Amino acid sequence: MYIKFFIRSGKVASIVLILILLSGIDSISFAQEFSAGFNVGGGLSYVTYTRQEFKNLYHSEMKPTFKGGLSLNIPLTNSFELYSEYNYAMRGRKVQAVENEWTMNEMHHYLEIPIMFNLKRTGEIKKIGPFKQIGPFTWIVGVGPNISYLLGGSGTLETYARQTDYKISFEGHESDYHYLTFDPVNRWQWGLDIHLGLLSPLANGKELLTSLKFTYGHTNLGSYDGSNIPILGFTDNIAHSYKILTLSFSYLFHIDLREFYKGKSTKGEKVKAKAIQSGPTKKGNNINKIKKKK
Repeated sequence: MYIKFFIRSGKVASIVLILILLSGIDSISFAQEFSAGFNVGGGLSYVTYTRQEFKNLYHSEMKPTFKGGLSLNIPLTNSFELYSEYNYAMRGRKVQAVENEWTMNEMHHYLEIPIMFNLKRTGEIKKIGPFKQIGPFTWIVGVGPNISYLLGGSGTLETYARQTDYKISFEGHESDYHYLTFDPVNRWQWGLDIHLGLLSPLANGKELLTSLKFTYGHTNLGSYDGSNIPILGFTDNIAHSYKILTLSFSYLFHIDLREFYKGKSTKGEKVKAKAIQSGPTKKGNNINKIKKKK
């Protein structure tokens, strides 16, 4: 009973997320070399219902997605690395009720943190058609958790009589038909990411990561009657989870902390050398003058 309460309230999700972020920061403190940059991508999303009777009542269509944010890549060994992103993401759902003849067309806004443990292999292709050699490049296969938090969204309720535009609310707008209320709702969303990537070297130590990722959502958005516009007497089923296919590009900068520390130590040595070359202090010069008078 208590475990279910904490999971629904999001406290467990918050604690786990904080621990993961702290572990990432701790890894950076020990890593001498890592890569950081930004990413952008897009793809397709759709929702799947957990129960068979719901699958028979609703038809789900694909919607375009977008995501963008910051990237961090930390090498662990020669073959393994920890890759994470800190993104703003848009996911959509388009659901048609088979019997009631209405359609929900929505776009949801998320904060998203995928964390992947990657296996990498370096290679090159000697010849493809007119190209004598392609590479070297690094193949990457990764898997890891996807953690996201629902910020809000908007959509359109389409019926045979009219269309109603609305914003998504979590409480307090039950008397306004321009708001669709999610209650109860799981704003923390958990999933599993599986991706295949290609890391290509660029000039001046930069890298381009091209990645194809599939996100298998494990958390239902809500309950079978968790989406409603009370003033219209409308209720929708959100007992479903997301499935997302994303193609993304990450532009990474190579960072070597040893060069930074080396620069600081060199600067300190120059200051010491300058002090030695400047000769005795004014106090020392005064003592020498007194000795000469004697």
